[in-house]
Amino acid sequence: MVNRIFSKRTLNTPVFRMAVLMIVVLVAGASLQDSFLTLRNVQSICKQLAEYGILAVAVFICMLSGGIDLSVVYIANLCAIVIGNILIATVPAGATLAQSWHLIVLALLVALALGALCGLFNGVLIGRMNVPAMLATMGTGTLFLGVSTVITGGKALSGIPTAFTSIAR
Repeated sequence: MVNRIFSKRTLNTPVFRMAVLMIVVLVAGASLQDSFLTLRNVQSICKQLAEYGILAVAVFICMLSGGIDLSVVYIANLCAIVIGNILIATVPAGATLAQSWHLIVLALLVALALGALCGLFNGVLIGRMNVPAMLATMGTGTLFLGVSTVITGGKALSGIPTAFTSIAR
């Protein structure tokens, strides 16, 4: 069993190399910073990694078909900005979740529709116009980033209603 785990073929896989790299990063972080392996920090890391995991699934689906999508992060960013702006504009200050759930659902549906439109745009460029996936999604990623920057004026959104942030936590 041990010979199978540590065979030359197993040691030369990307999964094994990533596992070794992860262990090296954990050991380096723990040795350089005392607070790195605390429960609070590990919980914070896990909360942040959930978002990356969801985005990685989207990229994974593209990679299964032999392509790549470099615009996933920019689409997610644009959708989050749209949700935030809708909620800031529609949900009254101090509203509870019970009072504003329908506005939150509406904002989420608008963001899902926007994400689908962005994906459709990428799909048309790649599938119908035969633009290579890497070039198309790199270009549309820049486009979506530009739209996001114009919407926010380059500033962070603030004033997101607590009814939404309580769900997001």
